Amino acid sequence: MTVIEERIDNAVKKYHFTFFIYFDTFSEEERKIFFEKTQLIKLKKKEVFFEQDTYLRGVYIVKSGKIKVH
Repeated sequence: MTVIEERIDNAVKKYHFTFFIYFDTFSEEERKIFFEKTQLIKLKKKEVFFEQDTYLRGVYIVKSGKIKVH
């Protein structure tokens, strides 16, 4: 890997988040609570989800599409 490729790879890793929820590790009660609190949010292209210096209000899972961080 060249120096440029390494720099690009490191920059991308800074903003690349991977997270998996293993529901089989949840108890039945935890699963019930999780799905009761779940909300579906649909956004249009270029719509702002949250802005810098604001607080997130939960855990977000992207079902499809892309999220751009800038």
